[in-house]
Amino acid sequence: MGARIRALSLISRSFIWVIIRFDFATDGNHMKIIFAIIIALFSIGPVTASTSEKAMLQAAMQRYLDSQLVDGAILDLDLKSGEIRKLYPIESHPMILTLGENFVLCATLSDVEGNKSTIDYYFAPRGDSYIMFRAEIDNRKPLRKLMKAGTVKRFR
Repeated sequence: MGARIRALSLISRSFIWVIIRFDFATDGNHMKIIFAIIIALFSIGPVTASTSEKAMLQAAMQRYLDSQLVDGAILDLDLKSGEIRKLYPIESHPMILTLGENFVLCATLSDVEGNKSTIDYYFAPRGDSYIMFRAEIDNRKPLRKLMKAGTVKRFR
């Protein structure tokens, strides 16, 4: 919750700073322009705490994914064959799921032949950030089971 409030506070302060800078930089019809900006922002929809939290979660996933790359690929060990596959990130999924107070984020990976794989990252809040505590590659069955049971839900 603290991260949500800080993000909204930062957004609010940034918006006020823009208005003040704009006010001093203009002469004349600045109030009409400021009013138009405010109307445009409200027509887009409110910036909610969940929107900022979603952005923070997506950034946490991207930072973790980037930190695990070896020559641009995620290495995946097949425990049965001993083969190590190189999987390249190609897409982050926008949907975020909740698991109690934790979150599940997904991305699509591809090998050099173009075969796609899905990776599910499980994140837990830690202070003002998030920590990844589990990753599953091409193992959606347990996640689907949790979704069917209602334990995992879409984050709104």
